[in-house]
Amino acid sequence: MLANLVHSVFGTRYVFNPDGFTISLGDAELGDDAEDIMSDGEKFVLAFCHYVASTWSLLESNDDAKKLFFVIDDPISSLDYRYVYSVVQVIRDFNVLFDKSGNLRVRFLLLTHNSAFFNMLARNKIVQDLYTLHDGKISKCDKRYITPYSEHLQDLYDVAIEGSSPTHTTGNSIRQVIETLWRFDNPAEPDLLHYLNAKECSDLRKCEFIYTVCNDQSHGASIFDRDQPPDDKAIKRACLAVLNHLQDRYPGQLIASGLEFKTGNNK
Repeated sequence: MLANLVHSVFGTRYVFNPDGFTISLGDAELGDDAEDIMSDGEKFVLAFCHYVASTWSLLESNDDAKKLFFVIDDPISSLDYRYVYSVVQVIRDFNVLFDKSGNLRVRFLLLTHNSAFFNMLARNKIVQDLYTLHDGKISKCDKRYITPYSEHLQDLYDVAIEGSSPTHTTGNSIRQVIETLWRFDNPAEPDLLHYLNAKECSDLRKCEFIYTVCNDQSHGASIFDRDQPPDDKAIKRACLAVLNHLQDRYPGQLIASGLEFKTGNNK
């Protein structure tokens, strides 16, 4: 099985020799040089193929196959996107790989933080049920896709309206929302700071900490090393400022995310 999986993922680029248990690049066996020649992503995919094939080799009967339950943790980490589709195809073919008749339904739990991969699995109906982990709670996802922008908006809403405490990711959510607006609203501005200084963001500039919060907390700098770091109240104001800005200019984005609220009651 491993040789077939390697071929399905890599095509003719890499060939697995089951007799010598070696990988070849073209006609040249890699041997110990595989560590240096293969990219991290390629090694990850190869390890995933080996994981699947090794599981298959342990089965002794059809009853064993019925007991299969895979737990797969983010199989596309560090992958070139051309291999992501190959990994998705392998997962999609689990039923056939472990039962030629295709009657077996192989169960698996797949974990990922990559929204694009999540959406790919959902759109192609490779998974039966979808769940998201947010603020320590697991919720069933009714849509067949998620968008990072909506998730960041939800984070801001939770802090500004629902009373959740800001976390180490709140600043990044503020930045992601503002950057999305920048690329749509005024892409001619060269960077985020110039966009925030543009006339369309005059309301955002009234929140004095907004650039500091979204910039420092997105790049690993600790805002708490400053003489007067913004406290939770200031961060909440920044979240609310972004939501009010959206409500004034693009209310449909909040409505589409199920986050509509009355601006005047929340300023």
